[in-house]
Amino acid sequence: GYWSSDVCSSDLDEKASGKPWKWEFVEEDGDTVRLFLENVWADEFYYSDILEAQCWDETKGVWKTTWKKEGSVERRKLLSGERIEERILLDDYDITESEQWRMMRMINESEVWIYGETE
Repeated sequence: GYWSSDVCSSDLDEKASGKPWKWEFVEEDGDTVRLFLENVWADEFYYSDILEAQCWDETKGVWKTTWKKEGSVERRKLLSGERIEERILLDDYDITESEQWRMMRMINESEVWIYGETE
């Protein structure tokens, strides 16, 4: 059961919601996901590496940070209609089995989160 969301709405049509991006993922196997970031608008935008990963702490009812990017942040340009694919190993972000997780990157000046769940 994987699901994804950008800033918290997954069902809204991206253009109608005013967001220039579509960020989603598909599961490859237990600990690997493929992330897709797409520019659905006419204008280019800039995106960063993944900057933070968090897991949901059931007992405390809070998101806890499991990984944070150190050092300088690289920003890359995504042109209109362009789509990139990233293969991510969840272990690299200390995301373990049977947890809800989320990852954050900057798109232009916005913090954007993608949500998922490991089986």
